[in-house]
Amino acid sequence: MGLIAGDVMRVMRPEDSDYYRARAIEERWLVKDAGESKVAEIHARLASEYEALANRIELGDEFTDKLLQSTLRALP
Repeated sequence: MGLIAGDVMRVMRPEDSDYYRARAIEERWLVKDAGESKVAEIHARLASEYEALANRIELGDEFTDKLLQSTLRALP
């Protein structure tokens, strides 16, 4: 997957669950393209973590809320 010539990369905000869902999809594609089982396992784990983070953001998880607020304060 990844960016193709002509694609526009959008700016990611820490509270943007759609960004993390898109990353999970991309990691799942990379699982299929991985030539080694260990590499595939890493991509699968990343996909799972991205999906979990998107869910936590959407559900308003207290820890994630605090983490996001901290990150937002650090952004210019």
